[in-house]
Amino acid sequence: MNRRTFFGAVAVGGVALAQEAKKAPKHDRLSGRIVSVDQKAMTLEMHTNSNTNVKRKIKWTADTKVTEGEKPSTADALKEGRRIVAVGKFDGVDLNATQINLPDKP
Repeated sequence: MNRRTFFGAVAVGGVALAQEAKKAPKHDRLSGRIVSVDQKAMTLEMHTNSNTNVKRKIKWTADTKVTEGEKPSTADALKEGRRIVAVGKFDGVDLNATQINLPDKP
């Protein structure tokens, strides 16, 4: 394979990967500390890591995957003061979470 053929193949492969990346679903992410939890409404408020004056609301459902570190958990583990990383999709400034991780032990 000569240089021109090699770089042509790399360019075509790069374009194909870029197109696949556009098709892949994008996930939004928030991290910070829990300020309050409403188990009945399945929502929590948190301060973001970047600004403690900003509160964000995270909503979850029964299908939301909750983990503590690497281990499966439940929404009962969501407590005030705990560090949180939530992944999902923004609805305005609120996040509809598909996954919530509590990286630290209580």
